[in-house]
Amino acid sequence: MSIAKKVGLGFLMGITGPLMVLLVIYLSKYDLFTFYEFIENAYQNYVLSIFLSLAVVINLGTFWLLINRNRIYLARGVILATFVIGLFILLLKFDLL
Repeated sequence: MSIAKKVGLGFLMGITGPLMVLLVIYLSKYDLFTFYEFIENAYQNYVLSIFLSLAVVINLGTFWLLINRNRIYLARGVILATFVIGLFILLLKFDLL
């Protein structure tokens, strides 16, 4: 597998993990709404950035696991995804979206 594919797969892993955490938050507390309404309501009430910040913590464990198994390029993809989500969180925090 090429380096670009490994980094891309790591990026996909880094995006999927936080989305799964958001889904767990939604199913555990906010299942009265649809998932779209949950995201829209969280955005309007300025808590989407908080939910995303909590969800990104899962990438720490994923990164650690990949580094310890010597999967460096997958770990780089996870870090790239974390930075992209972090930029999105900053844009949400400063109300630029």
